[in-house]
Amino acid sequence: MSAQAPGLRAGLAATTAAALFLVAAFDAFGVGQLPRWVPTADKAHPRLQFGDSLISINNRCAVKENELSPSIRPIYVNAKPVAFCCTTCPAIFIQGPEPYLLRMKAAFTDPVHPDRAARIQAPLRYHVNWEVFFFSDRASMDEFRKRPTDYCGWLTDPVNGVRFRPGPASPRVVHAGRTYFFTSDSTRTKFQAVPIDYAYRKGA
Repeated sequence: MSAQAPGLRAGLAATTAAALFLVAAFDAFGVGQLPRWVPTADKAHPRLQFGDSLISINNRCAVKENELSPSIRPIYVNAKPVAFCCTTCPAIFIQGPEPYLLRMKAAFTDPVHPDRAARIQAPLRYHVNWEVFFFSDRASMDEFRKRPTDYCGWLTDPVNGVRFRPGPASPRVVHAGRTYFFTSDSTRTKFQAVPIDYAYRKGA
């Protein structure tokens, strides 16, 4: 038994090192990392930093203006996270985010022309997956629609909730006029089987 101990210890060390590497990799991609509070000037209402390291643009719920909940996934608007207080608010927000964003005095850059300010107006709003994008003008929005993977950045797979950066070859589906990208063919297949379960942001 003692002769096997060094080999056993080496094997355990290798296993531990591999596990630590996976944890580090998951954290790097924002998977499995819990949101954390980020203090603001308003000490009673901190912002949230999510697993992808991005910090919410708001320190109160975008809809109800209550304290934020770290258990609720954000909605990304022009690649910036908007946080919420409960499971009902994301679905309300996504139906018409303009009044909530204007109330927050939110500001975004055009994803196609980053030197321009995006205009928070319904005619200049476009959805990809669960993400929302606003543009400076119609021409910019049309360019985005032609080549979304050139400009969208990171998206959320609507089936497994993983944040990923799609490319031209990523699995995709057009449902009800909206394009959805997926991390794999398996999540696309699940989406196509029951799109109503995944197409629109619900709950947490």
